[in-house]
Amino acid sequence: DPELELRLQNIIHVSRSFEYVRPVIPGDVLRVILTINKLQIRGEAEFITLNGVVTAADDSLVATFISVVLHRRYTVSSPNSVTQPARSARTELANPKLPSKTIALTRELLSRYAVVSGDSNPIHLDDTAARALGLSGVLAHGMWTMGAAAKVVLDWLGGDVPRLKSYRTRFAAPLYVPVSGVNVEVNAEVSGNSADTTTVSLEVSCGGVKILNGTQIEVHNV
Repeated sequence: DPELELRLQNIIHVSRSFEYVRPVIPGDVLRVILTINKLQIRGEAEFITLNGVVTAADDSLVATFISVVLHRRYTVSSPNSVTQPARSARTELANPKLPSKTIALTRELLSRYAVVSGDSNPIHLDDTAARALGLSGVLAHGMWTMGAAAKVVLDWLGGDVPRLKSYRTRFAAPLYVPVSGVNVEVNAEVSGNSADTTTVSLEVSCGGVKILNGTQIEVHNV
């Protein structure tokens, strides 16, 4: 954005949460309105909180979301660490675990995702561009990671997308993807129940490193 002096390749997602009103269906024409709600400047790092509203062509509400992104004003020689908040204690319930899932992620898959999503940020496709920002190399799109993790819950629901109520997570570490590819491990279990909703907590890691933190998906009970 020329007015805000934001560069796409200098932006990394920190956290994101969605509240779904209805699923997106083929043929939908969507409108997204973003509002900058908060800006925190720490040296060359800018933490921007965005509020988003997604509506359909008839102005009906589809979803709302809150996204926190880190924008680095200049390129750096080494990545800055971002302190993550402590994870809230989770009530231990004797509920079943969902089937775990291992997802193979390759550079080719990232390239296809960039085309489909429209997110062609070079840090997801080119090692040189990623390293110019102080990253170790190509890293996966945050939205790909969230979507891949959610597949465990959707499989458990038998693909019943309208049952998704909300989804929130925090990006704990970059998911780097070397030329040889990586495996992403997703484990999930039911961590809470109410009369109307069930909460599923997810653990997402790669090579023993936690990629997403505090990840929870709420689903509508049948």
